[in-house]
Amino acid sequence: MINLALGTTSKQKIGYVKEIICEIELDLIITPIDVSSEVSEQPTTEEETKKGSINRAKNAIKEIKKADWGLGIE
Repeated sequence: MINLALGTTSKQKIGYVKEIICEIELDLIITPIDVSSEVSEQPTTEEETKKGSINRAKNAIKEIKKADWGLGIE
């Protein structure tokens, strides 16, 4: 079983991830966690949005020690 550290606690974003995982039939355990994106609260550029997503993924996997993968959504 793969453990996914998900760098968000947004119910809407968690729902989207679960929907995709179900659709492509992956067997994952999702652990959502509130982590910093290290960018502005409302990113205004594509570059900032991308950086925020990467930072959330990195920070999530640092916090969830049992995680195999990290995923950030900005």
